[in-house]
Amino acid sequence: MKRPVVAAAALEFQADLDRLVLEPMSLLLRMWPFLGAALVAALVLVASFTRLDIVVTATGRLAADAPPVILQPLGRAVLTDLLVKPGDTVVAGQIVARLDSTLTDADRAGLEIERRSLAAQLARAQADIAGTVLAGGDADQTLQAQVQLQRSGLAAAQRDQLAASVKAVGQAIRTEHDAEPGLQDRRAIAVKIEAMRDTLARGQSGTQLQAMEARLARIDAETALNTHFARVDDLAQRLDQAKAALLAFDIDQKRQATEAYAALAPKLAEVVEALTKADRLSALADLRAPRPGVVLSVAKGGPGSMIAEGEPVVVLVPTDVPLIAEIGVRSSEAGSIAMGDPVTIKIDAFPWRRNGMMQGRLQDVSHGSFTPEGSTTALHSGRVTLTGALTNLPPGADLLPGMTLTAEIKTGTRTVLDYFLDPLMRGVTESLREP
Repeated sequence: MKRPVVAAAALEFQADLDRLVLEPMSLLLRMWPFLGAALVAALVLVASFTRLDIVVTATGRLAADAPPVILQPLGRAVLTDLLVKPGDTVVAGQIVARLDSTLTDADRAGLEIERRSLAAQLARAQADIAGTVLAGGDADQTLQAQVQLQRSGLAAAQRDQLAASVKAVGQAIRTEHDAEPGLQDRRAIAVKIEAMRDTLARGQSGTQLQAMEARLARIDAETALNTHFARVDDLAQRLDQAKAALLAFDIDQKRQATEAYAALAPKLAEVVEALTKADRLSALADLRAPRPGVVLSVAKGGPGSMIAEGEPVVVLVPTDVPLIAEIGVRSSEAGSIAMGDPVTIKIDAFPWRRNGMMQGRLQDVSHGSFTPEGSTTALHSGRVTLTGALTNLPPGADLLPGMTLTAEIKTGTRTVLDYFLDPLMRGVTESLREP
């Protein structure tokens, strides 16, 4: 239906509704569809080229880039004093707890007594080997000096007895040697007398009885000489035996001293080692912080409680190492992150609008996931190295291990158009497929 044509001069005489219908539209009203289409096209064009960061958000906490320091006793002990509580800051060498050292001190005292006794016995054995007299000193050395004096007196008496036997046998041999010329002369005279008696008997100048008596005298002289030689041989053997016994006695004395030294040296070494361990245990009665840190936890029960072997007494988080951020990334987003991605850290204790944010790099991501207690979301643990620092911190405030944080991991960029089309494409590809 066409609008009726009315002259412009007659429009003012028409009714209001007719006049509104009959008046021609303005250029702006006629162009609005085209302007709307151009605006939509411009928005689509801008959305196609404008890029946004793709950020994966994760939560976590600050941690030291070193394992925690666990202070614990080497054996069962009684906690006598606990000088720190969780959250306290300690310096290197500071005493954080004390253990009851009564048993350790008793063991150390017994080992010290045994060490002094063995050292004195070893010194006596060395003096016996060297043939010197042990000088007195403390009670143990004085006792061993008396033992050496008594043993040396007994050994000297035994040696004197053996030496006297050697001397007596030697004197008997010399006596026999002194008697030998007389026995030789007696035999020679007896031989001559026998020959003379035989000559006289053959010439009828002597009797046969005298000849036989001369023969008996010669036999007696030879027998005495042979007995002399046998006695000399026997005395020579006895002398060798006496000298051998004396030499064996001297060697046995050295052997006993050497064996005593060989037996005592390892024992003393074992006792010294045990004493060193006891000294170490006694020193460990005062648990000291090996490095500066923050107390993470302390033993349950407090002073007077029994600490089992290997049970931690104090756990410290080192503060002399750089801090890192330990984060948990949802498993559904772990595939889009990679090592080296830039990370923005927001510390919950310091609002980022006032104190700023920290920058960092994703150092690594675990290959396995875990589910926190009380949650159904699988997480992958990650570590972020920090490269920036916060600003405008309150006086005395500082970053501490354990502070919670939010990490924003930049994994890439995408256009605004991709952002709006992604839900649409997901709906198109994942819908209408139900059985």
